[in-house]
Amino acid sequence: MLLTYLDESYTDRWYWMDALLVPDVVAILLSTALDEVMLDAAKAYGVAAESELHGYGLFQGRAPWTGLPPRARIAVYNSALRVIGSHEVTIILRGVDRHGLTRRYATPKPAHEVVLSHLLERIDGYAAMREQLVLVIADEVDNPATHRSNLSLYRAAGTGGCRAVWAGGQQIVTRSSASCVGFISTRERPPPAARQSGRAPGCRGSSMVLRADR
Repeated sequence: MLLTYLDESYTDRWYWMDALLVPDVVAILLSTALDEVMLDAAKAYGVAAESELHGYGLFQGRAPWTGLPPRARIAVYNSALRVIGSHEVTIILRGVDRHGLTRRYATPKPAHEVVLSHLLERIDGYAAMREQLVLVIADEVDNPATHRSNLSLYRAAGTGGCRAVWAGGQQIVTRSSASCVGFISTRERPPPAARQSGRAPGCRGSSMVLRADR
């Protein structure tokens, strides 16, 4: 089974979501390694060892990272990414140009809804190629009832659009541990394919599949 952690990151223009796909046999090893990153940070900088490795807080110097200089926060961030990259995980990114949606559609769907459907398509395809089941773990966002309804529709009738897939076998629970990965996406120049955003929901916008092997 692939434990798949979702997280979102966005600016006024771009909306991104990432999926961190972790084989079940790797999950405990990765979790332990990330705990060690926080233990090292606690010893070096005095932060609580049980603090969350959240990208926004690290970049902005928000609690529990308040008062730490950028160099120290970047060092912790770098350590976390190195740990993730040293394990057998896969990262899938999907994004959309929010301005493009507004220009193309009179009543565009919310960016989160569009990108989530695109991301689930890619997760479904990746898992199918490897004959794996998927457990999707995501933060609870605004309008959770709408998203639960959409997921039920995806399982029954597919995501719609030009890359429609059926999301049968996927489950959704709340909580995310992918924020360190997800936060990168809005701090880097969008890939060229992102400029093709604004297509019909369910169609291809921009994506990358990154596999980190030992």
